Amino acid sequence: MTDRILRADRLEQSMNIGKERRVAQFIRDYRSVAVQIGPRQWRLFFETGQINKNLPATDLNHICGAAPVQMATRQVVEQIKSWISNRANEFADIVRSSKLPPKLRKQLYAINRRRAWFITSTPLKGIDKECSSCGYVDRRNRRSQSEFLCRFCGMQKHADVNAACTVKGRRSSGLGDKFPTKDAILAMLTRQHSERFPRSQGAAADPRLTNRYWSVAARNALTQDLASCVQKQ
Repeated sequence: MTDRILRADRLEQSMNIGKERRVAQFIRDYRSVAVQIGPRQWRLFFETGQINKNLPATDLNHICGAAPVQMATRQVVEQIKSWISNRANEFADIVRSSKLPPKLRKQLYAINRRRAWFITSTPLKGIDKECSSCGYVDRRNRRSQSEFLCRFCGMQKHADVNAACTVKGRRSSGLGDKFPTKDAILAMLTRQHSERFPRSQGAAADPRLTNRYWSVAARNALTQDLASCVQKQ
């Protein structure tokens, strides 16, 4: 059907009003399909870091047929690839003109060249707030764009280096796709940290007592532990 429409100028019969209407309708249907395929591919990209020209879209076949849907999918994928490539080139230019240390720039070049912006087996939510040393999660850990200072253990690193170490730690700890949401990940991380450090450090020293990521029950448990320590003294 697609070939017949796109090559209508070579038919023996001349174009007429009926053919023009069919061509116009096909173009509208084709655009409608492309508009619906685009968000699906972008969602796949932001969730996995990949796009897929073979992503099923059979639910759209009724609009203009299976072959046009497949062709629209491939065209949308090529457009997204072109956009990603342009952004990757812009990122490389930013890194090249920056004053970052040579070693860090080399690492960023490697990540950009391999398009390793996503690690599909490891949730990345909250890595900028999590300490790679003790696992403490607190938005106050990130003191600036480049400085990371853990309020619990005092570990200090470049924020990007800490994030990379955090990703490595999450992969080894088994924090995988079964905890996809932000709330589920935070609940898991806070529970792990509480199990690792069950005793309170004191009202002034323990930042968990004022951390909103910790549940009310967890903060109450720390407060009770602190009270019991005071009574023993």
